[in-house]
Amino acid sequence: MAGGANPAATQAAANPYQQAAGAQQAAMGRTAMGMNQTAAGGMGAYANPYETQVVQQSLADVGRQAQMGFNQLGAQAQAAGAFGGSRHGIAQGEMGKSYAQQMANTAAQMRQQGFNTALGASQADLQRQLGAAGQLAGLGQQSFGY
Repeated sequence: MAGGANPAATQAAANPYQQAAGAQQAAMGRTAMGMNQTAAGGMGAYANPYETQVVQQSLADVGRQAQMGFNQLGAQAQAAGAFGGSRHGIAQGEMGKSYAQQMANTAAQMRQQGFNTALGASQADLQRQLGAAGQLAGLGQQSFGY
């Protein structure tokens, strides 16, 4: 056969029944995986590996602010002649409580933001994978229609 393709070889390579069955099986397999998988289970792959360093740096910044506040409070108490007195101690305790609360709030907010970001990315990836499985199912159905 000069210059043309072998019709028998082309027909064997493009068997629509085998293509349809393969697409349907792949779609059913991926859909089954998606039904048993949750977005929360795969979140580790989407978590920011630098989250701990960012949180620690933010807490260090709050700690520096606290130290500056304690230094200023001590200077004010000394200028008033009350350094080391009971009022100075109470003021230091309240200031320490406020800074500790600020540190806890900062860490919690940053970790919650990281969790929500990872969860959203994981959910989006699952949706993309299930959409691809739906496309495979559609292609399988289309092949059955040939």
